[in-house]
Amino acid sequence: MLLAAEGISNTEIAQKVGTTRNTVIAWLARYEQAGIAGLADHDRSGRPRRIDHRAIVAATLRPSPKKTRRHALVLPAAGVPAGH
Repeated sequence: MLLAAEGISNTEIAQKVGTTRNTVIAWLARYEQAGIAGLADHDRSGRPRRIDHRAIVAATLRPSPKKTRRHALVLPAAGVPAGH
């Protein structure tokens, strides 16, 4: 919102924040209609997420085993090694 208020184009805002021009336009429309409250995430359709973000953060903060030559982080919620 601040970038738009400074006169920066939607395309340039999208590039700066790493999204698409259409998303920027949608954000501006939601802000215009409902203010800051309009920018809150809406409930999503479909199955709810089953990822436990706290467990993932906790797993990344645990020290790696000392005697292994190579340590792969396994994300507990997904059960898949990171990067796969």
